[in-house]
Amino acid sequence: MKLDERKTGERRFTVLNLLVESGGNASESEIFTGLCALGFEFMLTDDVVRADLAWLKQRALVTTSMIAGTMMMAQIARNGIAVVEGRLPVEGLLRPLPQE
Repeated sequence: MKLDERKTGERRFTVLNLLVESGGNASESEIFTGLCALGFEFMLTDDVVRADLAWLKQRALVTTSMIAGTMMMAQIARNGIAVVEGRLPVEGLLRPLPQE
């Protein structure tokens, strides 16, 4: 697996984890801020966050909605919780490696 694929998989898994930790839902800006705080700020843009949410939505791991036509909100789905808990493996999602 290429390094960029691994980082993408880790970032997407982290989005799910952030949603769980935030009570099940968050705005795209809250997800962006959380990803930056956890070390994913390199090459991170609003478009990347939206693309990750779309990818997760296609796999029924989250649902999304638009607020006022400009802000995307995400809510974790049951399968997304199962991924975070380690009960449902999904190709393209990777648990981040432990930091030393």
